Amino acid sequence: MLYPTFARLFIQNNIALLYVAMFMPLALICYISCNPQAAREFPKNYLILLALTLCMGLTVGVIVSVYTAQSVAYVFGLTCLVTFGLMAFAMQTKYDFTGAGPYLFAAFLVLFFMSFIMIFTGVSRTMELIYAGFGTLIFSFYIIYDTQLIVGGKHASHRFSIDDYVFASLNLYLDIINLFIMLLRIFGERR
Repeated sequence: MLYPTFARLFIQNNIALLYVAMFMPLALICYISCNPQAAREFPKNYLILLALTLCMGLTVGVIVSVYTAQSVAYVFGLTCLVTFGLMAFAMQTKYDFTGAGPYLFAAFLVLFFMSFIMIFTGVSRTMELIYAGFGTLIFSFYIIYDTQLIVGGKHASHRFSIDDYVFASLNLYLDIINLFIMLLRIFGERR
């Protein structure tokens, strides 16, 4: 973000690295979803989490490099406030959101297919704002949902087990990153 010329030249000279960083998280998430025991075995679980974090860091770094530093800082602060507010709500509320998984997944599928439609059609600023607003809402609900799955307590209809800490932290991490990217699409000022 602070060195956009360097970032642009780095990506231009290492485009294969960017493709690996974009598709490796998908492959690793599929791997631990199909083989949940891999996310429970030390040190394999930490290596998977490290690889995912590095890949997501590079991908988010590329995304952020096209926005101004002030707007990224603003969106970062906004993401922190929203995340902490949603997590505090999820931990103290008497409402149980842990049964909302299928509905959240259906809403995510709508967002996913909407992004494919936007790739192949012309995207207006209004359509992008609708998409990002819908995505912000979905990932905000996912933060509440995943927080309640982690903390359990009175929200015990579904929850992560003690051995699922890597998968649980990964879910919350991806929710926060996606919320940040959606908010950046709304409030970010491009260079």
